[in-house]
Parts: sequence; C-alpha cells; structure tokens
Amino acid sequence: MSVRERVTRRYPVDVTNALMADGVLAPSSTLEALNIVFSACAPTTAEAVDLRDFVAGARHAVHVSTSNFFSKAVIDAQAKRGPLPQNITDFLATACTPALSKKFLSQVAKSTSASRKFAVPQNVTKCAIVRAVYQQQGWREVLQLTVACEVVCSIKCAQSKSPVADERVNVDVVASFQSEITPSGDFDWILNGFGTTFAKHNDRHD
Repeated sequence: MSVRERVTRRYPVDVTNALMADGVLAPSSTLEALNIVFSACAPTTAEAVDLRDFVAGARHAVHVSTSNFFSKAVIDAQAKRGPLPQNITDFLATACTPALSKKFLSQVAKSTSASRKFAVPQNVTKCAIVRAVYQQQGWREVLQLTVACEVVCSIKCAQSKSPVADERVNVDVVASFQSEITPSGDFDWILNGFGTTFAKHNDRHD
C-alpha cells in the first residue's frame, strides 16, 4: 500500500479536519497539515502514528520535562556550582537525546543568574502538533514531530524564609520528539528539542 493510499485510509480529509478542530493539530498551513499526516504514514512501518495518542503522550512528557528542567534541584545545583542530582541525570539519559542533554548541561554550567526561583508545572492546557520532519539517515528512517504547548506553572522561591505567594505564569513550550521508524510500527519517542517562553499568567488573553 502506498503512502497516499494509507493517508486516504487513515487520515482522510474529515478525520484531519477533526484533528485540527480538536486542537490535536495546529499546522501553520494546509501544506504543513498534509506534511504531518503523510509523515505519520511513513512507508516502511506497519502502523501509522496515532496522532491523538501521540499528543496525549507528548502532553505528559512536556509536563515531566518542565518539572525536571526548571526544578528546585537544578536551581540548587546552579547556585552551588555542584553536580545535578541523580534523578535529573537519569531523566536526561533516558528521556532526551545526547545532543539535548549536552545542551542543557552546558546551559546549567554557564548560568550566572542570581535568581533562586523554580517552576512547578500545574497543567498543560494546550498541546498540538505543529510540524513534522521525515528523514532518511543512511538505512534508518527517522520521524520528528514538534508540538506547541501552553503550561501553567507556579513560580516558587527556593531561598525564601517566609511564606510568599506563588507567582502564576504561562509557559509556551515548543518540544520536538523523534523516533526511528520500524517495520513493526513500534515507536520509541525521545525528546530532542525543548524551548520555552515565560509570560505572567494574567498577561495572556485568549
């Protein structure tokens, strides 16, 4: 079965439109929407990517990643110029690509911020696939899906000696996940990109 036939069968126009209406897909154009569904039906796998299931998993992964990248443990390690705790290094080793782990560790080592604030994610209010990239790397085929998310976080102060009201912020997250495409259709997604923009909670108008 060709990729086009698989797209027609798994992601016909009405299904794709429903995914966009439900906020599962948020492509920048019709062409990008087609690129996403065609990439999800890669030629060498027995199963197309279930985009709804992927977004559900990505939503959880973004929540966990935010809690690790902006945790009190990371802030403390930066302040003390010490090593990251084992749970953070385990997260980097199992959930992130080596390149992303290296980038994060470099940022931690170079940080000169005097702030002792850390973020505690409360809820991922939005999560949608915005981009797909299909690549052939030698004999390997790799699929990358990028999601745009909105995460509501509480900002806490690590060194406050008296109770301070938490600051609520919205964090815009753009996260990319990649997996090798296998004939069995078993995808093993790993985080390979994570960008954030912070904004005060009451500054947002949807």
